[in-house]
Amino acid sequence: MNGADTDIQNQHLFGRWRFDANTGDLYDGESTTRLEPQVAKLLEYFLDHQNTLTSRDELIALVWEDRIVSDDAINRCVSILRHILSPDDKNAYIETVVRRGFVSHFPAPPAVTPPSQQATRRRNRLILLALAGLSAILFYSAIERYFYSPAEIQTQPRKNLPMVAVLPFTTSGLADDSEFFAKGIHDDLLTQLAQLQSIRVISRTSVLEYRGIKRNSSACWPKSRNNNQGGPEPAQAASCHSCNNP
Repeated sequence: MNGADTDIQNQHLFGRWRFDANTGDLYDGESTTRLEPQVAKLLEYFLDHQNTLTSRDELIALVWEDRIVSDDAINRCVSILRHILSPDDKNAYIETVVRRGFVSHFPAPPAVTPPSQQATRRRNRLILLALAGLSAILFYSAIERYFYSPAEIQTQPRKNLPMVAVLPFTTSGLADDSEFFAKGIHDDLLTQLAQLQSIRVISRTSVLEYRGIKRNSSACWPKSRNNNQGGPEPAQAASCHSCNNP
C-alpha cells in the first residue's frame, strides 16, 4: 500500500466534519481544530468501531497502549470530543453506557447533490445560443464576401459601418464551469466578429459594465454611441446579442 492509499484511509468523513487521523485536524466546513494527540487517537478509534460497546479497559489497551491511565484522563478526552462535536447533546456522537463503557455512532456525510434538471436545461440552452451566434457570424461573413469585394469594404468610411455589441452571457444558477464556458463563448464571438471588415464591434471592456443588468438593445445603444462619436444612427446599426430581455 502506497502513501496515497494510506492518506485516503486516514481521512474520515461524517456529518459536516472531516477528520485527518495523520495530523489530528478536524475540519467542520469553516475552520480547522488541531486535536491533542491522545484525543485524536480516541476519535479515530471511535470512528473505526461505531455501534460497538467498548469498555474502559479496551480503550486503555487499544488507545492508551496499556499505560496506566485514570478514569479522569479517559473522561477528559471524551469530554473534549463531545464539546467540539456536539456541545448541546453530549450523547449525540459518543454515548455513555453506565458501568459498561461507550458506544459511538456518527452520521454519514451529506450526499453529493447531482446537477438539477433545470441547470442542465439552462446549460443546453446556452450551448444552443452560442452555436446560433457562431452560425450567424458565418452567414454574415458569407453574405459579405458575396456582395462586397475587399476593395469596397476597405474604402468605406469606418464611421458608416454598422456597429455590433455582444453583451456578456448570464449563467444564473449554474456551476463555476458553466460560468467559465459562458465567458469563453463571449470572447470567441467577439474575436470572430472583429475579423469582419464590414462592421464595427464594441470592445469587451465597454460591454462588461452591462453584465448582470437587465436592458434591451435600445437601452444599450446610447452608451455605445457616446463612446463612438460620429457613429451611425441607431436605425443603421446597434444590434445587441444576449440582452437579458427575452
